[in-house]
Amino acid sequence: MSENHVYMERTSTITTATVPRVLQPPQFPPPTVKLEKDPSRECAAQEKQCDDLWQAVQFYTVGDVVRHALAKREIAYDGYAEHNGLYQRGQWPKFKRAIDQAWPQFLDGKTEWNSAVRALVTAYQN
Repeated sequence: MSENHVYMERTSTITTATVPRVLQPPQFPPPTVKLEKDPSRECAAQEKQCDDLWQAVQFYTVGDVVRHALAKREIAYDGYAEHNGLYQRGQWPKFKRAIDQAWPQFLDGKTEWNSAVRALVTAYQN
């Protein structure tokens, strides 16, 4: 890899137990809880078995945000899922097709959360 190419790997775990209380976030559902529950609810409403769709969306979202931030510094970035071939395993190719179709509009601010989740699950063909 060139010096202008970054691949990030998880190297340590920080838990709230290691963070001083004054620095801990307020007690409300973290975004990952919403990301897990809302698509699951929509999958049930559409009578689809989506399993780990939320995890694929999480990998995609984090990778996209980091990629855009680093691109401003002219640094190329491979997200964890792409780098490790997660979108080529099991149901993940189908997840990726649905994500590519529906999720960028949300990340670009062109649609709101509930519409994006509905579009994502609608696009997913299990």
